[in-house]
Order: sequence, then structure tokens, then C-alpha cells
Amino acid sequence: MDTEAAGPDETYNFGPTSPPKSGYPLSMLFLLMGVSGIVAGFVAPAVREWVSGKIPTMDVVMAAISGGIILGLIGAFTGLAHFRRGQGMLWGTLVGSLLGVLFGPIGLASQSGSFNQVIAAVVGSFVLVVAAICMQIRQRRQ
Repeated sequence: MDTEAAGPDETYNFGPTSPPKSGYPLSMLFLLMGVSGIVAGFVAPAVREWVSGKIPTMDVVMAAISGGIILGLIGAFTGLAHFRRGQGMLWGTLVGSLLGVLFGPIGLASQSGSFNQVIAAVVGSFVLVVAAICMQIRQRRQ
């Protein structure tokens, strides 16, 4: 390519409106932090009861393993719907297994305050979904 004929403006586009070439926008980091907060809020009661000795360690380990297997399988089947089936199945299995290990022991925690946790998670999830939709709309307009 002849750079003298093209000129600097046509060869490189580093203006303020040019989209990032790699990585994720900062708003995705905020969404990730919000989701992490919801997960931590759900897992915290089970961890507190396990640390205090109310839940035996073997029960926590078995719940984590079974949750990892079940959600890993669900993630694998969900990944099959991805346009790259192999990669989708791999990532679905990995993410599902990780979430299963986190969410498996939740059922072992006592049920006091469960309703408040569920309401907080539903409201938090709704806010995250609305934020994601707004970001998509904004992204398409640019």
C-alpha cells in the first residue's frame, strides 16, 4: 500500500470515535463486578455456616462436586448451541463446573433470610440485565 497517496487520516484511525480493537469495554467490568457480588451474596451464608462448624466439611465437598458435575453437563449441552460447537462445549463445561462448585453448597445453608437473599439477587440481576441492554443499544448507535 502506498502510504504517501493514502495520507495519514486514511491509513490510521486513532480518533476518539474509533472502537477498541481488542479487549472489553470498561462497562463490562462493572457488569462482571455486579455478577460477582450477587454470587458472593448467595455463597456467603453457606461459607459462614461451614466455617462455624454447623455444616460438616464432607457435606460441603460433596455438594460442590455434585454441583460442578451437574452444571458442567448443563453448560456442555448449552455450549453445543454455540456456532463453534467444540469451543462452546469446552467453555460451557468450564464455566458451568465453576458455577456449580460455587452454587452447590448453597442448599446446605439454613433457610433463615433466604427470601431476602432471593429478592436481592432477583433485583440485582434485573438491574444487570437492564444495564446490559442499555450498553448494547448504546453500542449499536455508535
